[in-house]
Amino acid sequence: MKMTAIAGLFLLTASAMPQTQNGPLPFRTAIELALKNSAITAIGRADTQRARAAYAQSRDLFLPQFIIGSGLAYSYGFPLSLEGAAPSVFNFNTQQFLLNPAQRQFIKAAREEIGVIESQNAGRRNDVILETALDYIQLDLLQSSLSVQNEQQEFAARYEEITAQRVKEGLDAGTEMTRARLAGARSRLQLESTQASIDQLKLRLSQLTGLPQNAIQTVTESIPGLPPAAQDEDTAKNAAENSFSVKAAEQEAQARAFRAKGEAKQLYPAIDLVGQYGLFARYNNYDLFFTTFQRHNVTAGISIRFPFFNPAQRAAARAAEAEAIKAKKE
Repeated sequence: MKMTAIAGLFLLTASAMPQTQNGPLPFRTAIELALKNSAITAIGRADTQRARAAYAQSRDLFLPQFIIGSGLAYSYGFPLSLEGAAPSVFNFNTQQFLLNPAQRQFIKAAREEIGVIESQNAGRRNDVILETALDYIQLDLLQSSLSVQNEQQEFAARYEEITAQRVKEGLDAGTEMTRARLAGARSRLQLESTQASIDQLKLRLSQLTGLPQNAIQTVTESIPGLPPAAQDEDTAKNAAENSFSVKAAEQEAQARAFRAKGEAKQLYPAIDLVGQYGLFARYNNYDLFFTTFQRHNVTAGISIRFPFFNPAQRAAARAAEAEAIKAKKE
């Protein structure tokens, strides 16, 4: 819940994207650049486009599908069929689903899968925001402490000089010099460790934002504060309700359930609306084997399918049902 709230808060601070970056890097600009530069954003758009296209493909099977072509062929003897149709100079075919319970379930599954992709993209987007925000805040803290550590280093060096003079004059014992050198070494080690952490964070922010590493300079005043949390707030419940991962998992389970129903309903009757037009030629011997010859021929009606015995489809339905149960349990 805390991570989702932080990511949401940081996202709300974003505004228009600047074209160039000069001087220090404000907090919200770092977030915007990370989102713009992230490959996850582009991948998410492509996944969403694919899911929407799959949904349109499933839905549009209930719209007429038109095919125009030709079945030109030479006939010797009786005019045999050519790819399931009579030889023709020109032909036109149309077909669409009229009643198909299985396809209705597949459409619902495709719609749920769009929601799955959108929830996953939102979660990944929040991950980018959160990583950038935490790296930025940590870098700002280290840069603020760096000036204090530099002062401590200068003080340790000055203390070491004073101790060396006092030992030389015989005012202090030699062990005091050892202590002063140890304090100076610790101060230098802490300073170098902090600088190394700063360099690592700048490198990571450079990778996230696409800016050069030397252009990463934080602005403390640009970091927004966190809203106070209510003492009676049920964080566990809110986390489950607002988690994009949980939402995506629920939508995935629902999509699998719809697909399982669709596979089961493949055994239900289905009705298609069909039509065909063919322009025939005499050289295909129609006038020799039929009582009358007609150049223009039209067939229109419905195609009814009743798969009363299909063991393979029954097995596919059982497999899809098992996948739905698995997704629900996960």
